[in-house]
Amino acid sequence: METYCKENDLVGIHLCTLDFQAKGFYEKLNFELIAEIKNWPRNHTRYEFIKYVNE
Repeated sequence: METYCKENDLVGIHLCTLDFQAKGFYEKLNFELIAEIKNWPRNHTRYEFIKYVNE
């Protein structure tokens, strides 16, 4: 996806994941955590990430 963004002059990638999914995976890929929404969905936390590829 990063290569696609660079080749098409896109700013970057925005994504979300939940606490029982891939938060650590995206952190290892140097995505920046920009929001943490607790109890959404109920009893879980939603994480919003960004990664700029064309700065």
